[in-house]
Amino acid sequence: MTHGNGFTHRRMINSEDLHRAIVIKLEYMKYDIVIIGGNPAGGAAASSAKMLHKDKTVLVIRKEEQSLIPCGIPYTFGTLHSVEDNIKSIEPAKNMGIDFLIDEVSAIDSNQKRLHLKSNRFVSYDKLIIATGSTPFIPPIKGIHLEGVVTIRKELEYIQALQSKLNKGKEIVVIGAGFIGVEMSDELVKLGANITLIEAMDSILPLAFDNDMISPAIDVLAKHGVTIRTDTMVDKILGKEGKLSGVQLQSGEVIKADNVILAIGYQPMFLWQKKEEFKLEFMVVLSPMNTLEHL
Repeated sequence: MTHGNGFTHRRMINSEDLHRAIVIKLEYMKYDIVIIGGNPAGGAAASSAKMLHKDKTVLVIRKEEQSLIPCGIPYTFGTLHSVEDNIKSIEPAKNMGIDFLIDEVSAIDSNQKRLHLKSNRFVSYDKLIIATGSTPFIPPIKGIHLEGVVTIRKELEYIQALQSKLNKGKEIVVIGAGFIGVEMSDELVKLGANITLIEAMDSILPLAFDNDMISPAIDVLAKHGVTIRTDTMVDKILGKEGKLSGVQLQSGEVIKADNVILAIGYQPMFLWQKKEEFKLEFMVVLSPMNTLEHL
């Protein structure tokens, strides 16, 4: 509307209207390819999809603004100066045209090809890739819920908090001598802690290497001061008034501990319905020998 003074009157949009418009715009989103999970597998899937199908829209949904490089996590406790040195940037992916949404998926409707997000928004898709990663396996050992018993989760804030806790511990027992257990032991012993590494099988890294490759690793750990106990089973974790005090072996021996790190391994993390309820077109799994199988 134009007034006699020559000025055109425009209705001012208040902040509530603008917020409502933004919410409406974001409430329903449509992408050709959606990846749930911003871990290495999810990132690789997004990059590959965009490189092979440049005309397709690709969205990665993950719950953290910043994510860690999983294989580098143990080194943030010693070799690296901080957790921040192990953060994977998403800028290269953004430059490829991949979109990122910081949110969590609360439900998957495979019939409608639609995701319900925790923020109460919806994302529809043509193809969905679930790459939610893994979570530490918690063994059925008495006392694992005591204060001071921890796992190595792949979350930035968790690892930041864990660093300050473990830095205070002088006697640390690591249960499990796979990659995480061995690397954590080597990093923490460098900080001055007394480390006991316990493995139920007859050697460290038992599922990864042959003996000729394992021997040098044992020598390095021993040189750094790590006490290695193979062929050893943990009976229970001891504590008083909810606080950790030590680890009791099946032999009856008790090892004093300020902290216990559970490094038994990881298991797939699937947060929604049972797999059988999904219409899976393609799945890639690793066999025990790390060879690819297509299901």
